[in-house]
Amino acid sequence: MKTNNVERNIFKERPILLVSSSRIPEKEKQEGLYYYSVRHSDDCAFTPATVEKRVRVHHMFDIATEQPLDLPGGDLELTKGEQKEIFLAMVYGPFICR
Repeated sequence: MKTNNVERNIFKERPILLVSSSRIPEKEKQEGLYYYSVRHSDDCAFTPATVEKRVRVHHMFDIATEQPLDLPGGDLELTKGEQKEIFLAMVYGPFICR
């Protein structure tokens, strides 16, 4: 897991189009979108910690963007601003609760 700049917000230029409370099955993924998993913190199941291509343990959400995210090393530790963007996408964007 990479520790990153607190001011960074990868979702400002690559907005979240979809948030799903569970894993999105491959057959339901729309062509042209990029799908990622959000891992929650070890300390709190309600705090998103990293975004990754696929999360096996501590899965919190799946998200979709129109443009690929730069995930150096395969994952990215989320800043407070990025955590906020995920929650805003849940409230104001399409949120799928399965």
